[in-house]
Amino acid sequence: MNYWSFLIHINSLIIKVTNFIFRCFSLLNVKQRTILFLQKNKLIKPTTNQVFIILNAPSLKEQDLSVLKGHDLIFVNRGFKHELYKQLQPKYQVFIDPKILSGTWPISWFDEILEINPKIKIVLPVSWCNIDMFQPYMTSIIWIDIKNRFSAIGVSGACFEFAISQNYKKLYFTGFDGNGIAHEMIKSQSHFYGSNEENNIKTTKNYIIDLFMHSRQFLELHNYVRTIKKKNIEIINLTNGGLLDMFPRQKLSDIR
Repeated sequence: MNYWSFLIHINSLIIKVTNFIFRCFSLLNVKQRTILFLQKNKLIKPTTNQVFIILNAPSLKEQDLSVLKGHDLIFVNRGFKHELYKQLQPKYQVFIDPKILSGTWPISWFDEILEINPKIKIVLPVSWCNIDMFQPYMTSIIWIDIKNRFSAIGVSGACFEFAISQNYKKLYFTGFDGNGIAHEMIKSQSHFYGSNEENNIKTTKNYIIDLFMHSRQFLELHNYVRTIKKKNIEIINLTNGGLLDMFPRQKLSDIR
C-alpha cells in the first residue's frame, strides 16, 4: 500500500467510525424510530420491480425522458424544473440537503411540486420530522433513515437506499455525470437547468472540501456496487456519457 492509498484507507476508517457514532445517537431517538416503524407498515409496495432515478446533470438535456412515462420515477432537488415533470408525474421527489433547512432552497418549492403533481410523495430524512416548517406537508411526506450521515454519494445514494427499501430490485438512473465539481469551478452549467446560484460565491477554501468529497464519491460508489451485488440488486446507468464506469450501462432509448 503506497502513501496515498494509506491516507485514503485512514480517511475511510475515520468516516466509518464517525458514521457509527452518529448512527448510535439517531437510534436513541424514540420518535424517529416510531415514525419509521409505523410508516413501514403503511407503505404500499410497488407493483413493478424497477424504478428510474432522475438526477440533474447537464447531460439530461440530451435525453428524451418521455420514454419513461408510466414508469415509477424518482426526481431530486430542482428536478421539478424539468420541462417534462408534469407529463411524467413522478412518484417520489427526494430532498436531503440541509439547504432546505437554512432557507437557501425555499420551502415554497414543496407547494410548486404539489401543484404540478398532487399525488407525489416528498421523501425527507426522518431527522427532520420535528421541524415545524414541514408540518403543513405531512400527508405528502415519506421519512427515510439516512444511515450514513457522512456519505459522499449524497442524494443519489439516498435514492438508491430508498428504492431498495421499497423492494425495487432493478434501479436505473440517469443524469449523473460525475463531473459537476469541474463545471462549478469554471463557472459553467453544472445541471440541466443551469447552475445553482448559491455555488457562485465559492472560494478555493470551499473547493478543498468539495474536491475531497468528490474523490470520496468515486471510492464510495465502487464500494457500493460490491455491496448491492450481494443483495441481488441491479443498478444500471442510463446517463448519456459521464464518468461513472463502475455501473453497467444501457441506452435510455432502449427502455420500453
